[in-house]
Amino acid sequence: METKLSLSMRLLPFVSFDFVSYAAGLTNMSFWRFFIATGVGQLPATIVYSYVGGTLSGGVRNLFIGLMCLFALSIVIGIMKKFITINIKEEELGISSFH
Repeated sequence: METKLSLSMRLLPFVSFDFVSYAAGLTNMSFWRFFIATGVGQLPATIVYSYVGGTLSGGVRNLFIGLMCLFALSIVIGIMKKFITINIKEEELGISSFH
């Protein structure tokens, strides 16, 4: 019973893996039954994620790389803005960063 429940919970993408693992630990399910149910339950998602990742080619891959570069650039700009703002405030107060 616990094995089937654990397997079916692993197949549902909206159920937390932590919750299933802790709940299984409270039952008398053996380690190997839990191990096999987890492996079989995660297999469909692993296959789908691998397939989708493998199909990222050409335009989609370039779009993904472009978005990641844009994200990284926005972080760098935000950090630079913070440092520039701090330096301007220090100059207004007459504090020198370099002694």
